[in-house]
Amino acid sequence: MNVRHLVQRRNYYAFVAIKYVLDCINRFVALFERSRKGELPAITDPLLLESAVSLCAKIKKFEITCEDVIRAYIKRIEQVQPVINAVIDTRFNEAIEEAKQFDNVLRNGSSQEKNALLDKPLLGLPFTCKDSISVKGCNFTAGLMSRKGIKAEEDAPVVTLMREAGAIPLAVTNVPEFLLFWNSENPLYGRTKNPYDLSRIPGGSSGGEAALIASAGSVLGIGSDIGGSLRIPPHCCGEYATMGPIARYARDLPSILKVITNNSPKLKLNEEVDLKRIKIYYTDENIGNPLVTPVSDEIKQTMKKAIDYLSTRYGIVAERIRLRELIYSMGIFSAAIKLKDPRTLAESVTNGNGTINPVHELLKYMFGRSNHTLGIILASLMENMSFSKPESDFGKYCLQMSESLKEKFRQILDDGVFFYPTLPEVAIKHRTIYLKSFDAHYTTVFNILELPSTHCTFGLSKDGLPLGFQMITLPFNDRLTLALAIEFEKTFGGWTPPCSIHLPQ
Repeated sequence: MNVRHLVQRRNYYAFVAIKYVLDCINRFVALFERSRKGELPAITDPLLLESAVSLCAKIKKFEITCEDVIRAYIKRIEQVQPVINAVIDTRFNEAIEEAKQFDNVLRNGSSQEKNALLDKPLLGLPFTCKDSISVKGCNFTAGLMSRKGIKAEEDAPVVTLMREAGAIPLAVTNVPEFLLFWNSENPLYGRTKNPYDLSRIPGGSSGGEAALIASAGSVLGIGSDIGGSLRIPPHCCGEYATMGPIARYARDLPSILKVITNNSPKLKLNEEVDLKRIKIYYTDENIGNPLVTPVSDEIKQTMKKAIDYLSTRYGIVAERIRLRELIYSMGIFSAAIKLKDPRTLAESVTNGNGTINPVHELLKYMFGRSNHTLGIILASLMENMSFSKPESDFGKYCLQMSESLKEKFRQILDDGVFFYPTLPEVAIKHRTIYLKSFDAHYTTVFNILELPSTHCTFGLSKDGLPLGFQMITLPFNDRLTLALAIEFEKTFGGWTPPCSIHLPQ
């Protein structure tokens, strides 16, 4: 064994020891977060259990009104918000008026006016957005104290597209400070809780969206994803999501994706997918990074269940692959992000008003005086370390690994899909996330590689928490992962309500 290999081996075992200590601390911290299950109010309105596709069809058949749907979701938000704290602003009155206008045209408008409305693919459907996507007149803060009181002056382009398709914005939802961590907690609006167990995180940064949608407080959500922000939340809260939309039902995703991409012909979303022709590749383990949590048996069994089904039903033989470059996922992400945007986090969180001193902020945090979360402070300290800089030797090596990985996926995923854990375990306890930061390793790299991903949910664990994994494919092949998600939903059931259902007789 040469000296280099000996040093690498010693470093590996040092990191194993560090991980062990961090996990021990987390287990101790978790003791103070007592499980709180079954506190969400029951679902009593059958409209809340309908998919977006179904609701839209019933509106167009005059079986229900737009106002019926909007009022049902407003009532549900009012019921669940005190429990999960997912919403940071609402536009209920405006939404009701917009729904009434649609209904009036459908009842009394000219044939031309009616047909124009009936052509809208999302007619009368309420939707919500995370607090980084502007909805005119609503709070627009990204969870930053430095943006307190700022209202959006106009709709984001994606909100405009949704409105043009007939959808009605209903509320804006919570995010972590500056959208940085995969919880959803900030100094402005506090902590969003997971509806399946209030002691656990809902994921982030689209955690408010995921928690609200899982609680049947929204039928459609719009988020964003830089390093897992639209995959980690549905993993924690049991929904489906692809790059842009998030929903309880997989069958709703294609309709939303068509709208927000202007039905781009590159995506070929109108083409039927022959599942028998899809090649499946998978990795169900951490590829050797000692700081990353190993994949739990339940996540592995969930992936195996999906793979076995495809083998039995369609004769697909999944191939297990091991790409060593995935060890460097977090390094690839850190170096690539810094290369694209050299601004420091300490600058970014002040909304253009100077910089923060992370050491001073850490001291202030210890005495409850900081305007920033522990995650932002720790990340500000970490970004000054050499390994996160693209000009460092390690940064350059990670960027080389990124190119190698991109080329391997390009060769492998021609008409193929890669199954990979979204997270290695179910939703974790509040306050334990900071010592598990490297677990974002499972999602971050695919954003840098510009590979689309769809998270698919598969029911609940033995502890009643959502299980699932992500499916990755080549650019513009989203239809493959969406088709698989819809197939799995039909077979395994998908979203499981986090509360009881008491419908009127």
